[in-house]
Amino acid sequence: MRERFMPDRQKKEQLEAKIIAHAWKNPSFKEKLLKNPRAAFKEMGLDIPEEVQIKVIEDKPNSYTFVLPPAVAHTEEMSTQELERIAAGAGLLSVGEDCQKHILSQRDC
Repeated sequence: MRERFMPDRQKKEQLEAKIIAHAWKNPSFKEKLLKNPRAAFKEMGLDIPEEVQIKVIEDKPNSYTFVLPPAVAHTEEMSTQELERIAAGAGLLSVGEDCQKHILSQRDC
């Protein structure tokens, strides 16, 4: 049974680990992953909707790849410290937009 694309953090991390391990073990899969990631993901049982863009970049020694995630809502209302806590993973997983601006102030949503 094919899994549906779900951006849940834990599931995403598990899928990434599975795909990375398979690419390390199987050079032909690694090549497919770099050239046609959608097909490689499908081979691993993950159907990603066409509207979702996929980029696979291979890190090399002496290189650094930085991924900038989308900003959370209401960033203009938050302090730099609050945003740094969010960016470090201090919440906001599966939290609705209405809660995002209040999560660090410990308010109930």
